[in-house]
Amino acid sequence: MFRNFFIFILILTVAACSPNPTGSKKSQEKSQTVPRKIIREAGAFVVFNDGTLLDRITGLMWATTDNGSDISRFDADDFYRIPGWLTGKTCRIGGYTDWRLPTLAELSQVFDTTRDSYALMATKEEKVNVSLLFKISGTFLWAQDWDESHSGFYEVSSGEHLFQKPNSKDRIRVLPVRREQQPMPDLTFEKQFARKVDSNERFQLNDNGTVWDNKTELMWAAKDNGADIDWESARSYCQNLTTGDYNDWRLPTQEELASLYLKEYSYSIPQLVRDVHIIPTIKLSTPWVWSADVSGDFSAYVYSFDKPTTSYQPKTNKNHMRVLPVRTPPIRQFGKTTDKKQQ
Repeated sequence: MFRNFFIFILILTVAACSPNPTGSKKSQEKSQTVPRKIIREAGAFVVFNDGTLLDRITGLMWATTDNGSDISRFDADDFYRIPGWLTGKTCRIGGYTDWRLPTLAELSQVFDTTRDSYALMATKEEKVNVSLLFKISGTFLWAQDWDESHSGFYEVSSGEHLFQKPNSKDRIRVLPVRREQQPMPDLTFEKQFARKVDSNERFQLNDNGTVWDNKTELMWAAKDNGADIDWESARSYCQNLTTGDYNDWRLPTQEELASLYLKEYSYSIPQLVRDVHIIPTIKLSTPWVWSADVSGDFSAYVYSFDKPTTSYQPKTNKNHMRVLPVRTPPIRQFGKTTDKKQQ
């Protein structure tokens, strides 16, 4: 008798705590007031200080970390639905109460081979091909899809969709997701982020004369200065540049310039009879670009985009030398930049 009564109470509690299927505002409200601030922006992604990440294309909000330990599909369901006072492990990241398991299609949207993979802490051998904005500790992520008696899960190293018995849990994790806003129309997205530069979408061409690199998270000017320039003038050029309404441009390092060298891309500079290996979206008028690195008081390093080499030149040399400004976007608060240079 007591057992039946307990089951009845449990069912009522689960029903009351489950996300509202009507999508009403109440289900999406936070369970507590949390001051939310933006701590990072990377193209269409916005990372908040409450452990969440918003994809402005899909309108989905993700937890930035998985649950951190092996979990079966049954326990994964409980992770969202059973009230915290019963299990102590309910998902309430960011104070939201409408987290759920993602679909396989949704998980495929976080798969990313354009960035450097990172090794799992547990194995130090298997690689994780997801955006570096996420911290994943397992090889697989549960999905809500089913194939008869087997549940879907996603392999983060290969991007494969697999199915497994729901009581399996070896190296399987949960990455919570919720609907924050409606998906962005393609046209609106193109105007705001213009992510259409190359096939693997590492680079984003913006409509303000800048290019965003998703791998290094640096912003580049979309073209060099266009004329011969010595090193001191190149540094002044960056300091006085206001492209994209930004005024914190600087000379790049050798390493930063080298990160733009891509052997699979090239275009010709006819007047010099040379090819440069860089995405066509960034326009160079010669292969030789000044870096911020110096050698003594009178020389500085130049990077060559026809061959991936560096050499040092007298700072006074301006023959065929160019400058390609770069900037490191500042940490932002929600809706307001903390960078004093831009206030």
